[in-house]
Amino acid sequence: MQDQIRDQERSNSELLQRVKALEDKRGEWVSNQSHHTAPLSDVMALTSTVADELQSRKDKEQNLVVFGLEESAEHTESEDAGKDKVCYLLSSLEVPSPNISTVFRMGRL
Repeated sequence: MQDQIRDQERSNSELLQRVKALEDKRGEWVSNQSHHTAPLSDVMALTSTVADELQSRKDKEQNLVVFGLEESAEHTESEDAGKDKVCYLLSSLEVPSPNISTVFRMGRL
């Protein structure tokens, strides 16, 4: 009977140590989580920034930037002339005729 009591006490002691270890791990986890939680205003600001960036990418997904086209001597080339040059370039690459909505010159004049 004494042996059974000692075995039970030993088992109880081991269980208490395991529970204590689990409680310590839980405490560390909760402590770590509190350090990584951002205020709601920061989360909302980040969400807004990400949404703006996604919209900007969507707006630009159909853009085409062309480098190296010859400029006219007057630098007063009309938008239609720019569209014609781009359409000619794309047709020479055997690309179907695009629907060009806007043409503008970037950089120095």
